[in-house]
Amino acid sequence: MTSSLPRTNAKSNTGHEISLRIGALLAAVLLAVASSLLNNLQRVYWPTYCGCQKVNSVRFASGRSPMNKTAFSALRRALAIVVTVCGLVGATTVHAADDANLAWDAALVVLPGGRNTTMREALAARDFDRVPPGTVTVLYLHGSAGQTPHDPTQFGKAGFLVIGPDSMKRANRPVNRTLPNNVASFPQAPTYRLQEIKYALRQMPSLPNIDMKRLVLFGHSEGGKAAANWTGPEFRAAVITGWNCHTRDTYFDGLKLPKSTAVLNIVAKKDNEIASDLGSSCAKLLTSYPVKEVINPDGTAHWMNNIYLADILRFMRDNAR
Repeated sequence: MTSSLPRTNAKSNTGHEISLRIGALLAAVLLAVASSLLNNLQRVYWPTYCGCQKVNSVRFASGRSPMNKTAFSALRRALAIVVTVCGLVGATTVHAADDANLAWDAALVVLPGGRNTTMREALAARDFDRVPPGTVTVLYLHGSAGQTPHDPTQFGKAGFLVIGPDSMKRANRPVNRTLPNNVASFPQAPTYRLQEIKYALRQMPSLPNIDMKRLVLFGHSEGGKAAANWTGPEFRAAVITGWNCHTRDTYFDGLKLPKSTAVLNIVAKKDNEIASDLGSSCAKLLTSYPVKEVINPDGTAHWMNNIYLADILRFMRDNAR
């Protein structure tokens, strides 16, 4: 199936970056407020319970007796938790926007023909100079466990150039586990991956023989979740495997790719790594997309890219050239 898709100049995916900055600001404000409340409580009430005063010697302006020791201790602990969480959220949010370059510098690169290398080695050896003009470039987003070369190598053997940022090379980046209802153990992961897409799009125009009009976005599992949430028009086609576009983590729920992007979704009806009670695939969300294809077999398999390799290669060729 061949489509002629309109292309526009690459634009940054600024919505998620703005959300990051707002999140960091909100975390900082909450941290300041919680710290102030905690300090005031310590100053006003702590003398009551340190043996310096009797319990009934301090009263509110309204004349009510002060809270009892148990209630005060519980509130103090709660505020301490708020202070800690706000600090962690603020630090993690800011950090997520800062070091996507580490994933890019450590990226897996598979050259047309199937030879594997790394971004650093490819640049040093000037490998991009030898990429045939007009080659389709696949930006590959690995799953939550980290980079594996199987899919990229197969794509390279089929004539594609593959660049796979290694998200696990970023600081404080843990393996991400799926919890019930598709809520992950590292919920910042999709934000990290969106930052990696954005950074890659900034770097690719500087590489020799990268045709920015022939780009494919490929994401598996956690990477598929990020691919589904990319809002920019830069990619002619997107392939989402091991992800069904549904989660109760509402910010990353759904499908945000522009309708100018051809979309292939491959996911089992009862994928054992994701919750399928919200929907078994992205099919309903793709109804209004002009070019789409959904492969939604029975079963529980999470990775089926080897089984449907021919379909993936055909879809990328047909919609990115």
